[in-house]
Amino acid sequence: FFTLVLGLWLLPKADALQCYECLSNKHGSCTETTSECPSQDYQCAAARVTAFIGDSKTFDITFKKCAQAKDCFKGSFNYGISKTRINTSCCTGNLCNTKPAPYSGLVSNG
Repeated sequence: FFTLVLGLWLLPKADALQCYECLSNKHGSCTETTSECPSQDYQCAAARVTAFIGDSKTFDITFKKCAQAKDCFKGSFNYGISKTRINTSCCTGNLCNTKPAPYSGLVSNG
C-alpha cells in the first residue's frame, strides 16, 4: 500500500499552460510577464478593445492573459454615435500569445 501511495505521489503532474500577461498603458505598450493558467479549460489570449465616438477613436487597449474558450470572440457594440470593437485571438500552446490582437478599425454591428 505504501508503495502505491508513494508511486502516485511521485507521478509527474500535467504541466499547466503558460501564457504571456500584460495590459497596455496609455501609450499602447506593456511589460509582459508570464502566468500559469488555473486549469486545462484555459487558453492563451491576446485581446484588443477599441472605442469610437463618431469617427474618432477614444481609446485602444490591448491585453494578454489566460482566458476560457468562451472569452475568445470578436464583436462590436453600437450605441448610436458610440461604438466599441472587441477582437480576441486565442491559442493553446505554451507562451503562444506573442502577437497582439489585430486592430479592426471602425466596424459596426450592422
